[in-house]
Amino acid sequence: MNRRIRSAAAMLLTLILVLTSAGCSGPAPSGSGNGGQDGEKPYAGKTIGVSLWDMRQQYFISMYEGMEAAAADYGIKLNLQDQENDSGRQNTQLENFMSMGVDGMIVCAIDGEAADTLVKQAADQGIPTVAEGVEIKSAAVWQNWIEYDYGYTVGKMAAEWINETYPDEEKVYCGVIGESYSQQLVDRTEGIIDGLTENTDKASILDTQNSYSMEEAIKITENWMQEYPQMRVICGIDDDNGGLGANEALNAVVAEKNRWQYGVFGADGVAEALKRIAEGGCYKGTVDIDPYGQGYNCVELMIKLWEGEKVDPFILVDSSKTITTKNIGDYVDESGNVISRQ
Repeated sequence: MNRRIRSAAAMLLTLILVLTSAGCSGPAPSGSGNGGQDGEKPYAGKTIGVSLWDMRQQYFISMYEGMEAAAADYGIKLNLQDQENDSGRQNTQLENFMSMGVDGMIVCAIDGEAADTLVKQAADQGIPTVAEGVEIKSAAVWQNWIEYDYGYTVGKMAAEWINETYPDEEKVYCGVIGESYSQQLVDRTEGIIDGLTENTDKASILDTQNSYSMEEAIKITENWMQEYPQMRVICGIDDDNGGLGANEALNAVVAEKNRWQYGVFGADGVAEALKRIAEGGCYKGTVDIDPYGQGYNCVELMIKLWEGEKVDPFILVDSSKTITTKNIGDYVDESGNVISRQ
């Protein structure tokens, strides 16, 4: 900026400040969350098509609540479609969005490669896409974490609990509930295993199984308790498809007075997991990636794209924040209610 002091420049600066204070500045979508000055809705009439993986999962419910809040702040209409864990439905939804002429798409794809061709077609029509979670190469922006690091946080959290809870044990037996249908989730599963074994020499992993639903995680854990009654730690790929199911299965067979001996660890920081941690039972920890905040940010990223702002193609989500019995009071109040992070 030219900082030479001249009277003409000073007068011009004064005029600019006056105009700005009168509310003549443009909208500032980045993190503002206020939908414009004085209650204005600067993006009224805009529609975003939202296609999410599986709305039965709390993670996506919370994420969409964040999108709804941002849409309300900015006057944007959302068109939500549930893929129901079906890549065919995903592709049909994206085709329909283009036919409808939406102004943008937010997609958490079950199959990023299958979605890519359609997202490229949308871009050619002037419809930008924000990819959430799963990479879509033709998307304008991809918001996600580093999958290996995310898993490593889960495993390290479990290892630290093992060291504190079983200081005199040579071996503590563990199971890992992972997923393998995409390379991203293979990376996360590997991160869990490395985080667990590299941060304690006590961890002995007896088995690794894949789960794609809470029901599958329950069944896996039930089988483990039959085959490996000595297992004390279960690390899940996330809360919805891993931790919550393992916790429910353990609660059915472990007496309340003995639940301190068991450690279930998940990821995503969904509300139900936070409640289970607060109960003081088998569920000992999860990772906070704030799905609500991610959802809100997806909408603000879309606004930046509409405004023609330069946006980094990869938005990194912090996957290092753990929620355990030590800090659960920051997330759940004494009445057992989850504290809002809005």
